[in-house]
Amino acid sequence: QALISINQIGVGIWGWILTGTLIGYRSIFKSNEIQNIRFNTLRKQLKTQLVPARSVIWAFTLSLLGVIVAMPPLKADMDFRRTLNSGDLSKVVSATNQIGTTAWHLNMVLDSAVKNNSADVGQIVIERLTTRFPRDYYGWRIKSVASFEPESERIRARQILDSLDPFNLTD
Repeated sequence: QALISINQIGVGIWGWILTGTLIGYRSIFKSNEIQNIRFNTLRKQLKTQLVPARSVIWAFTLSLLGVIVAMPPLKADMDFRRTLNSGDLSKVVSATNQIGTTAWHLNMVLDSAVKNNSADVGQIVIERLTTRFPRDYYGWRIKSVASFEPESERIRARQILDSLDPFNLTD
């Protein structure tokens, strides 16, 4: 995205203006007769062509594959929301054991555990978060200040935080 994005708004606006001007200038010199002939022949070609069976099978197969790939995160998210609405922290923790659980889900559970002063749930979630998502900042941040963690683990967590964000001077 960074390679193709324009980071100057003015350059983007001028690009759109000049592109629109070129398209408008080109259309002035085309005769309507030539455009009508091309449109009619294209419409006739499209009416006579059938979609090949191979293309339909590929489209169906790839669509099915997309649905199969999208189902685990969707199911994990739905189960997480259902258990989150129940209010039982142990059910929420068990809902994060599924395939498709993201770091966001674990961050939300860890945040709830910190707010409820639940050290045992906090330890479980921190361990799971730092092993499954080692580049997640929030898990290491909580581990570095948690009173239930040994001092050696808190020092290690601070070192990892420094390696993840070396220019952060607030920690």
